[in-house]
Amino acid sequence: MGVGVGAAAAGWLLATMVGCSPQDRVVAYQIGGDAAAGVVGDGADGAGALGSFSAPVTVDGLLDATDVLQDPSLSSDELEIYFASTKAGTLDIYMSARASITAPWGAASVVQELSTATYDDQEPELTEDNLTLYFASNRPGAESDTHIWVSRRKTRTDPWGAPEQFKLNGTSMTARGPAIDAQQLALVFYSDGAQGDYDLYRITRASTADGWGPPAALSEVNSNVFDWDPGLFRDGRGLIFGSRRGGSSKNQPSDLFETAAASDSGTFAAPHALSELNSKASEGDPWLSNDGRHIVFSSDRGGAGVSRLYEAWR
Repeated sequence: MGVGVGAAAAGWLLATMVGCSPQDRVVAYQIGGDAAAGVVGDGADGAGALGSFSAPVTVDGLLDATDVLQDPSLSSDELEIYFASTKAGTLDIYMSARASITAPWGAASVVQELSTATYDDQEPELTEDNLTLYFASNRPGAESDTHIWVSRRKTRTDPWGAPEQFKLNGTSMTARGPAIDAQQLALVFYSDGAQGDYDLYRITRASTADGWGPPAALSEVNSNVFDWDPGLFRDGRGLIFGSRRGGSSKNQPSDLFETAAASDSGTFAAPHALSELNSKASEGDPWLSNDGRHIVFSSDRGGAGVSRLYEAWR
């Protein structure tokens, strides 16, 4: 998962990504200080000049072509990928590695420390320092049917520690789909909304030594039809999520939408659909590199109701 970079450490992380996309790209961003420092664009909407994504391509080599794959999360150096699959019956968390960003992914295996035999473990989210992993599970012990759990390790070569429930401040509401910013100061998730579907919520903290504040609904983003699967980038200023808005049925396919805020904890602008990524099938579960230029997401566009992973660049 990359060379560990502490969330509070200031400095530049610079990596050249060559041959992994339709065009070469350079990822450069600052941990701490002025978020993105103009690399990903400035402006009130936080989007800047990122532009459109390239045409999505499948992420191959992880499991069999007939296996359901969803909920991707990559390490900061993009050399490891975590995701969920029902290959063993229930949803389990899998991991795969590769030697470089131009190399193919190796065969994935279940992360035993994070998975259970009879319950659903899904939606992994790796922190920028690669030492903490959040995920959703309906395993026993949660305050609600499905909740966020967290596991930690001291180094990247250590096994993951025993998961603990991530308790939300002042509530026992259900919580799924955790997405955390690079500095680990903001976390967005989705939960049961007032209309019997899902809405997005955000919690923040002043520093990694402080406790999390209470959940606040992202009312400027939420619609009346299923908003879920958040993915954060640009230190929490950028947000891509899944939604079934724009139609009359709660069972219609999910599309990906993007929005941005002018500050780390500010109000998000009106979301717009990522038409270059969306299809007539369902799209969701986005993971974004912190610069916002690489996305990995799930879609069942391949047919037979099988969700696979896709990626694109901008």
